[in-house]
Amino acid sequence: MKEYTLKFNFLIPILRIAFLIFSVGMVILMVSWILKKEWEGISEDAVFVFYTFFIIWLFSLGAYQMIKGVLTECLWIRISDERIVIRNLILQRKYFLAKADISSIFPSSKKLGRTNWDSIVIYTREGKSYELIQFNYFDFKKFKELFISFGYKRPNTEVIDYYSLASKNEK
Repeated sequence: MKEYTLKFNFLIPILRIAFLIFSVGMVILMVSWILKKEWEGISEDAVFVFYTFFIIWLFSLGAYQMIKGVLTECLWIRISDERIVIRNLILQRKYFLAKADISSIFPSSKKLGRTNWDSIVIYTREGKSYELIQFNYFDFKKFKELFISFGYKRPNTEVIDYYSLASKNEK
């Protein structure tokens, strides 16, 4: 039985956790500044409070994105002839997908900032989906060929951008 394990990029979760710690520190610092502030002039204090709450909101949003990324994208993948094993490294959950359980595999793209990253979405017959994003794996370019070499259905070559599909359906 042939097996291949994708090489996970551990630098990404480490950087996310570092940014998360920095964000929490900034929020604590900003809250402590508000609590220590002696209120003198209304106009000066209003500007201070506005910018402080803006920074708290901004870093809280960034912290949420980092937590979400660490919890959902730390996936260790092993492909074999019979099944795909997906293990979430943070939540310590394993998912076993037999060939018959996989309904389709789509290449996709995900826009993060100004760059587009390739991704592959694995859909199961139960309706679950697993998205594998390019920057999380060192050998992502081999992924399509691996599916074919292990006897899985050929991934559709059409790249789907789900965000543009959602906007087209809303019109």
